[in-house]
Amino acid sequence: MTTTTSERVEPTLDDARTAAKALASAGAQQVLWHDPIPGGEYDFDPMWDNPPSGLVVIVDELNYAERYRKVSEFADIAKVATGKTFVEVHVTDVPEWAHRSKKVVTSFEAWAASNSICLHARDPAGVLWSKEIGMAYSSEQEAQRLLASLQLSLQANCYQIQTLPPTGEFGNNPLLRRNMTIMSVSQAHMGIELGLKILCHLGDHGHADRVHDFAELLEALTGAHKQEAIEILKPLRWHDGKYINWRVVGIYCVGNDEFSDELALVGDDYLATISSVAAEMALFALEAAGKKLNKSFRPQIEEVISQALDLRSQLKTSLK
Repeated sequence: MTTTTSERVEPTLDDARTAAKALASAGAQQVLWHDPIPGGEYDFDPMWDNPPSGLVVIVDELNYAERYRKVSEFADIAKVATGKTFVEVHVTDVPEWAHRSKKVVTSFEAWAASNSICLHARDPAGVLWSKEIGMAYSSEQEAQRLLASLQLSLQANCYQIQTLPPTGEFGNNPLLRRNMTIMSVSQAHMGIELGLKILCHLGDHGHADRVHDFAELLEALTGAHKQEAIEILKPLRWHDGKYINWRVVGIYCVGNDEFSDELALVGDDYLATISSVAAEMALFALEAAGKKLNKSFRPQIEEVISQALDLRSQLKTSLK
């Protein structure tokens, strides 16, 4: 959902209104529009993860197994109607929207409900209010669902460090070794992000869905969680107190001079630093999860703790 194009033309509010009419004809019960930088044209800086403008399409009833197909279908309808590409199209239904926009305060729906313009609405029809919604029912459930993702991220981080070839092994192709290091740094960033999101969900702190910027996630935290997270992230603070979005760098760095300053940091020392931060953030988030989540999740939490400790141990034997 990001681009390295220095100037990007997003759909405008007028485009969104045109799209909403087409989507209403296709059965939408509501169509909302969110635009972080009104006007449609702006300097897009993927490093700091500026979000795209987008549509929220709410239907009366949604087969959740078909959600991604409906996203593609509605995005195509909007493009045909306007000639513009809507990068962000979120599809939900009336029961799911009603619950998550009001009861799951860390969800995208809760954020969109107070940061969007309603372009179309009609009375719901044929809604099955008793159905089980497809997405998380609470902020705590959001946190629980991220445990498996955090475990996989830590496993990948550990494996990449363990299998990283010695410097110089690639002979005339040192860039390959560096690119492998960048991918490992990007993976560590993912682990930190997941740890921060778990903390946000556990504390019902602000909007955490679809946020990849550390500073924005920290802003959503409060109290002891926020202070400890800031302390853990200290080794990664960059120019003007910002944090590098290594997820973006990992995707777009190859052949791109835009990230030359960031890439100058990359090496085994930096990989060790960011991976250590990933392990510490995971352990902190898991400690909080152990206190807040139902005891039935304790075995899963213990598994992820073990993976974080494995990563910490791996750093002692690798990247010396």
